[in-house]
Amino acid sequence: MQGLTPFDYGADSLQRQLRSGEADSARFDVAFTAAMLHCLADLRVGRVRSEYHNYLPDPRLRQHDPVGGLRSGLAAGRLQAAVQAAKPQVWQYGRVKAALAHCRELSEPYSTLPRPPAKVAPGAYLAARALYSRLVLLGNLRIDVLPP
Repeated sequence: MQGLTPFDYGADSLQRQLRSGEADSARFDVAFTAAMLHCLADLRVGRVRSEYHNYLPDPRLRQHDPVGGLRSGLAAGRLQAAVQAAKPQVWQYGRVKAALAHCRELSEPYSTLPRPPAKVAPGAYLAARALYSRLVLLGNLRIDVLPP
């Protein structure tokens, strides 16, 4: 989903409502609209705080109006057009999206590394060796760097 995680927008809950026949309810309409606006804003300016997170106006969204994009996409019966219009308009976007997909693919079989304490002293992170191996595998650390 354009590098975003459907879970962050309540996609599973919306799907359950669709399957159960609740898609005609006003509650579903509000939830779907909020999820789409949140998603379009995140797609355009990144997963950082936007007005769809905290209700404060976000100056980065002045050049792209998620509400107008969603409205016109729905009116034309082409929701995908709203998503395409929200995509970042920089040449690097495709490369970043491909790199993210590759990293997710590589990290799929691995368990989550333990969260370090708030402050980590040198040599104190218990999963340092596993982190080192993963960073080498993902190409984020050169193999000639000595392991911890």
